[in-house]
Amino acid sequence: MKKNLLFGFAIIMAFVAGSLFSSRQTSLDAQTNFTDDEVINIVATSSQFSSALADVEAHVGSWNAVTFNTKNAYGIWRVYFSTPEGDEVGWADLNPQNGKIYSWDLYIPATDAQKEVAMPIIKDFLNGEPAILELLDNPAQYEMYIDYDGWNNHWGVYIGAGEYALWVTVQFDGGALPNILENPELTGVYFPDLPDYDQWLQDTQAQAVNIAFANADIGAALRGNTWTTQSERIEGDIWSVAFFVDDTLVVTATVDLISKAVIEVVTP
Repeated sequence: MKKNLLFGFAIIMAFVAGSLFSSRQTSLDAQTNFTDDEVINIVATSSQFSSALADVEAHVGSWNAVTFNTKNAYGIWRVYFSTPEGDEVGWADLNPQNGKIYSWDLYIPATDAQKEVAMPIIKDFLNGEPAILELLDNPAQYEMYIDYDGWNNHWGVYIGAGEYALWVTVQFDGGALPNILENPELTGVYFPDLPDYDQWLQDTQAQAVNIAFANADIGAALRGNTWTTQSERIEGDIWSVAFFVDDTLVVTATVDLISKAVIEVVTP
């Protein structure tokens, strides 16, 4: 009796699984009953894309799109948009059966005309922005170069202040398009001329070694030998430089990078 019950349960489970598979397969099959144009139109007329694509049409004349059925378990199609020149505009993942766009991204570049309109607005804003005035006494005296980052919906501004050059980002209220220029906000300040850590470490170690080797006691201890060094930061701008000859420690110098002086020389 128990064996018969187990056998019956297995048949029921197989039927349920078969029904679920059949239902899923029917759902997936339904996703193929769309043409490429129909799928593209769903995205192009959506709230996410319609105004952005209209802006592309206004400035470059038209846009192109391609799509394909990914045939994944969720019936997702992917659509790519571009300008006639091949510049990427955006993409979207959608289920055309329910018309839902699940994920997307847009990149709308600024035209030269839009940059000309934005430039004086951005300049006036940055010239009076307290966070910039903390860094540059008179930002208006420097050249500024701007470009629109359509992926992040903000303007990037390079302030050409020589060794004090800055790269800042400015975003406008609802600024998902480069022609929206109301209520600017400074969203980032970056220092483009800063070295990365590896470069800083290499340059600083070389500076410490040069200061140490210029010391008369260090030079005398190493004269006539081929030597190598090991440098490490003690604290702040104080560094220790050890000099080796054939892997044997010969002399160690403590160096102050600010005064460019050797504070102490120690021999083993």
